[in-house]
This record gives sequence, structure tokens and C-alpha cells, in this order.
Amino acid sequence: MSIHGVGGGGAVYQAIQQRMQAKATQRNQAGTAAKFDPAGKAGKAVESVAQAVQQASDLDHSSDKMVIDLATGRDANIHTTMVELEKSDIALKYVVQLRDRALSVYSELMRAQV
Repeated sequence: MSIHGVGGGGAVYQAIQQRMQAKATQRNQAGTAAKFDPAGKAGKAVESVAQAVQQASDLDHSSDKMVIDLATGRDANIHTTMVELEKSDIALKYVVQLRDRALSVYSELMRAQV
């Protein structure tokens, strides 16, 4: 139930960044002023996604530990364990939605005519 394999967002971000730089270069060559700021809003969005993935991973580790504690008979409350499992499940679904949205945006950029 671990989400360590969800990473890979860096490659998508780099591909989007390269595509945007290519468009900005073409606009500059055409005489249109274009401003490209890779550390601007796109950088903040990537940081937000990375933070969401980290939080989901932390919730996953916490819920895994609680399940192990419950299974081994340590002092664990089944209600609290189930709540943590649901939090982890919701966080994972959120990260998957973010990934799907990022891939959708990426494919839309790739379809754009240059």
C-alpha cells in the first residue's frame, strides 16, 4: 500500500518546461514578446504536488504501522486504525487525481500546434 512509485512528476515537469521554452523561443523569433518564468507559478504547483505526495506517503506509513500494531496484538485501537486507513486511502486517491490531471495537461500541451 506504499506510494513511493508515484514519483516521476519531475520528468513530466521537465517535459512541460521544455515545451514552454520552445514556444517562448518561437514567439520571440516571431517578434512577439513572451515572458517565460519556470520558477513562477509552475514551480509552485510542482512544490504543492510534491508536498501532497509527501503527506500521502506519511499517512500511508502511519496507517501501515497501526495495522501492524493491531495485527501483532500491541496496544492498538481498531477505530483509530480504521480512521487512519481511510485517511491514507483518501490521500492516495487525491494524489492519483493530481497525477491524472498533470498527465492530462501534459497531453494537451503535446497536442498544441507550435
